[in-house]
Amino acid sequence: FTYYEQIGILEKNLQGKGFFRCHKSYLINLKHVDSYNRQEVILDQGERVAVAKRRYDQFCMEILEYMRKR
Repeated sequence: FTYYEQIGILEKNLQGKGFFRCHKSYLINLKHVDSYNRQEVILDQGERVAVAKRRYDQFCMEILEYMRKR
């Protein structure tokens, strides 16, 4: 959904709650990740979200940690 706030503020508020900022414009809920590759995350509804190259390694660590906790 659309949210009118600086994404950095929202990211800080959601830190440690299962969200990850995969691109400068996208903050995703990790529980809705269906699959991913180096270029994009595919969510359970089929939506595709870009993953920034510099955030890919951190995303992999976050998604694996999230999956381990579940």
